[in-house]
Amino acid sequence: MGYLRNSALLCATIFFIAASQAQNLRDTIFADADGILTAAQQKKAFVLSPDSFSKGYRLYKQAEDSLKKGRNLASIRRDLDKAVVYLEKSMDGIKIAEVTFAKTLKAREDAQKANAKKYSAELWQEAERLFIDAAMELEGGDVKDAKRGGAKAEDVYRKAELDAIKGNYLNETKETLARAEKSKVYRYAPKTLEKAKSLLAQAEQALTQNRYDIDQPRDLARQAKYEAGHAIYLSTRVIAVKDKQISVEDLILEHEQAIISIAGAADIVAELDAGFEKPANEIVDYINNLQSKTNQQTVDIEDLEKQLGMLSSERVSLKKREELQKQAERIERMFTRDEAYVLRRGNDMILRLVGINFNVGRSEIEAHNFALIAKVQKAIAVFPEAKLVVEGHTDAFGSDASNLALSQKRAESVKQYLIANMNVAASNISAVGYGESSPVANNETPEGRKKNRRIDIVIKPRP
Repeated sequence: MGYLRNSALLCATIFFIAASQAQNLRDTIFADADGILTAAQQKKAFVLSPDSFSKGYRLYKQAEDSLKKGRNLASIRRDLDKAVVYLEKSMDGIKIAEVTFAKTLKAREDAQKANAKKYSAELWQEAERLFIDAAMELEGGDVKDAKRGGAKAEDVYRKAELDAIKGNYLNETKETLARAEKSKVYRYAPKTLEKAKSLLAQAEQALTQNRYDIDQPRDLARQAKYEAGHAIYLSTRVIAVKDKQISVEDLILEHEQAIISIAGAADIVAELDAGFEKPANEIVDYINNLQSKTNQQTVDIEDLEKQLGMLSSERVSLKKREELQKQAERIERMFTRDEAYVLRRGNDMILRLVGINFNVGRSEIEAHNFALIAKVQKAIAVFPEAKLVVEGHTDAFGSDASNLALSQKRAESVKQYLIANMNVAASNISAVGYGESSPVANNETPEGRKKNRRIDIVIKPRP
């Protein structure tokens, strides 16, 4: 037994050494070809320079196969040298193709992001075929036909993208609506079902009008799916009442229990003798207070992290922090929760003006905002000669570029209003737009989007 065990161990060792030597040989011979092949694949040579790439790749695979079969090394090296020549040629072709097909490449990238390969397979394959044909025309020196073919591919990529977006975001909603129709929900929850259909139609229209603003149609589709499911649920409860499985009173008590449970978690006694409004408002106030504390805690954590990094060179005096705390509390008393949150970040004060509302797509300050801005002016006056930064923020609806531009315009509007109506030097105030990049709430809800459409005024007191 010992002899057999030792023999097996010896065989395994010999096999391992042989495999390692073979791998080392392969790595040495294929080093140059491996490098250029990886670079070509990363640059999408199979699409942008298909003829040269396919010839080089075929020779590369032929050399790999020859090595596995133990054929002549000189022949393998010749195949690899030829492969490298073709792959290098494909890299040169890529540079020309990237310029010639810039728009087509952008369309292809957008279609990929929409997962067109999965949700619009036929159009994606057609676009790929057209693009490869165009690239081969370019490799053959026919620039005119290459550009024409590239334009055709671009158009099909765009169609595939739109088709994929619709399939991705709308199909589930349509399936839920079909289930609702099959269950004859229209008899028992017609209003909710019609709302779902209307939202779906809006989502489809939004996608057709602007395929690049995915957020809004996706949210509309999500709402449509929710309302379709909501209609199905409502119909089951109506049928239960109709068939006398439960009474109307039982149904109301069932819903009241949900309010009671939520209120209890907030340590609130839900009094429902006058309806849902009073306990609902109490719960909303409780949540708003929690959010305010959470916002401040988030800023405090950032502040502490910065201070920890500065402890060796600088310490913020306790007296200074106490003074800032008192000033923050004084400013906070100026605003209601619907108007602004007052936050501290180190020595800076942040006025998060959730109460400033602009018309859709507009940056002009409306008269109904004047009262709130008057309070802002009083808050700024607490810190004479402070530097001010007006930050504009939007929700996620709309394209990234348009939101960024809109947030900058709104920040500029507030800046100019403050300069015109206060004794603030233009050099002491700046404006910057952040678009949709810094949300403070959920963009999937109307309430969250409203909070994200805000102006933050950062007050930087004089040291």
